[in-house]
Amino acid sequence: MKKAIGLSSAFIGTVIGAGFATGREISLFFSSCSLFSVIAAGFFLGFFCYVILRISSRSGNIFSAFGFLKVPLKIFAFVANFCVLCATLAGSENVLHNLFSFDGGAIITAIFCLIVVLFGIKYVKNLNVVVVPVILILVLIVFFRDNSADLSGKTTFISPYSYASMNLITGGFLIGSDADSVSKKEAFICASISGIVLTLLLVCVYSVVKNVSAEMPFIEKADSLGLGIVGNVILYLAMLTTVVGTLSVCSVNNKLAAFLVISVALLLSSFGFGVIVDTVYPVIGALGSAVTACSLLIFVLLNPKFSRSYILLFRPDGSLLPRRWKRVN
Repeated sequence: MKKAIGLSSAFIGTVIGAGFATGREISLFFSSCSLFSVIAAGFFLGFFCYVILRISSRSGNIFSAFGFLKVPLKIFAFVANFCVLCATLAGSENVLHNLFSFDGGAIITAIFCLIVVLFGIKYVKNLNVVVVPVILILVLIVFFRDNSADLSGKTTFISPYSYASMNLITGGFLIGSDADSVSKKEAFICASISGIVLTLLLVCVYSVVKNVSAEMPFIEKADSLGLGIVGNVILYLAMLTTVVGTLSVCSVNNKLAAFLVISVALLLSSFGFGVIVDTVYPVIGALGSAVTACSLLIFVLLNPKFSRSYILLFRPDGSLLPRRWKRVN
């Protein structure tokens, strides 16, 4: 149970990053969608979380399961997480300036998160276990203060699937890199917690930012309700969890790599939060949709009944033998 809570906190913490907490990515994917589509996105996130954990537990880690596609997938995962890292650092500059009226917030964020990552993945999970409940409480405060919710729109599964796929590449690969000993029960608990909490957060943020036109719509609405400080605190906590999660994936827990990645990301963050999110996130969502489809296929084929088909399609290395799959809980 403790492991499942830690993994779900890590997954949730990476999903609710700068784009989520500012409301910008919610507006980007769901501005014309109905409430049902937003709920569907939460369900997809929980289900995809379960898929990644089960694949990882059967193959040792998420990348090994993709066989001959392992190298291209690692490259895409790195680029996607790196882009999210750049956007989050750019956003942290704005948020700390709003809170304390000084420049250099991105540097402070980078240094703090680098220290957390250097101490190891268990500290990443510990940070999220503390931060995620605080973010949930603060989001609910803003939600209940707002009385202008507009939940109308078209019902579609394209936007929810694309949105969940984008987050599979960040949060999913973070937990998938450390899930070789996760049982089926633990995977189910983790996925259930993640799906429920993320659905609740999605619905709250969606209802608040619907029809709000601003670079950071959630912060804009919180400010109009007299909760500007609360909104910025929510955002910064969410940014910390995302920077830590994406940096962990990009650096593969290598200290030198972590330092180099965070240094380059700081330079590229100068392009600005809005530009990076609007340009990169839809592309990550589109490409991530293909990765998700491939993950779902692997999830089915890793059943010992389809071992021949799996080996034929993905040509994994010799470490993936049917008898290993049968030993998994």
